[in-house]
Amino acid sequence: MKQIRNNSSIISYDKIKFKPMKFTIFFSIFLLVSLHVKSQFSSTIAVESGENYASSGYYGNINGGVSYQFQDWQIATAAGITLSRAKENVLNALKFDVLRDFTIKEIPFKAEVFYQWRPYSGRLHEHDAGLLLHYNPKRFELQLGANTRIYKIPNSYASVNHYTEQTVWEIFNLMYKASYNQALSEQFNLKFTATNFDVFNIQQETNPMLIMSLGYALLKHAKLALDIGYWQAGLFNMRVNYFGYFTRLGFQYDF
Repeated sequence: MKQIRNNSSIISYDKIKFKPMKFTIFFSIFLLVSLHVKSQFSSTIAVESGENYASSGYYGNINGGVSYQFQDWQIATAAGITLSRAKENVLNALKFDVLRDFTIKEIPFKAEVFYQWRPYSGRLHEHDAGLLLHYNPKRFELQLGANTRIYKIPNSYASVNHYTEQTVWEIFNLMYKASYNQALSEQFNLKFTATNFDVFNIQQETNPMLIMSLGYALLKHAKLALDIGYWQAGLFNMRVNYFGYFTRLGFQYDF
């Protein structure tokens, strides 16, 4: 792999002096502005269990994430750990998202850019990057976009086994999600979803998931959600094969 060096970007750290007074003033101004603008901090945690064709039996995952809303911008990060003995790595996934609200002819939309890393084992990692467009008319939630995916053999494993080819690049994959919300009461909400991506899983266009979610407003700023999902493979093929299922219990708190 070639290394590219840009001489114009070299910084002499000996000339950089940290000035605590200026930093304190800057941080104080930033804090005061943050307190007077629309902002929100949110955290989520979920426990998931299920079975699929690649799980070697039942699996268990714990997923957690945090997000920060600042005016029209939202920054989020999430990570997952696995409790399955069949997996070599405890860390299951790591994801970063940047979202922005905007309007077109007074119609609200949201754009999302994300990067995701999934270290399946010491022999194979998956890297995903993509773009999604969100549109939520009344009771519906619609998302449409695409991702590009790279399967990569880590350098340490490739060098030991003398592999010359380390990557497989899936250039384009369509992503879609359609949900319908139905309020059952002031506290309960039911949602039905058809999608080919969920949390850290991104399937092919023809491998959709069907998810039913029951939400409960526990407190003013706290929510519980129970998700039941079914995966199938080959929806538009001549034969539809069973892929897997999962159940997930999640908790969200908005500060």
